Amino acid sequence: MTFVIRYFPLDGHPNSRQAAHAVEAAARQGELEGMYRLMFETQEEWSHNEEPQDEVFRGFAEELGLDVEQWEADYYSDDVAQRVQSDFEDAVALGLQGTPSFFVNDEFIAPETLTDLTDPIDEALSSDQ
Repeated sequence: MTFVIRYFPLDGHPNSRQAAHAVEAAARQGELEGMYRLMFETQEEWSHNEEPQDEVFRGFAEELGLDVEQWEADYYSDDVAQRVQSDFEDAVALGLQGTPSFFVNDEFIAPETLTDLTDPIDEALSSDQ
């Protein structure tokens, strides 16, 4: 089973693009999961704030013990911007409307319950054996 995290910053969510940059910059130092968890756990504090949250995200990088100078260089880099934009364009091409989005064996599923998600996974795993 392969889990893939892709960036899909939505325009209706202030700071979503910067959040994606922050996670990707952390990922380049092996801390994608750590930064992602901090973003998720604190999203009520920063996600709907109209003000740029660059300093909040920098604080997360410090909290994770990252090389903050490198993190900041990556955060503002064209390379990270291109990675986030490429993921965004892929999501648009797939017709995705929001996050999270789930695919099992290349089939889009829109679960409303836990079993709506686990049943297709279980079925796919049992058919691959």
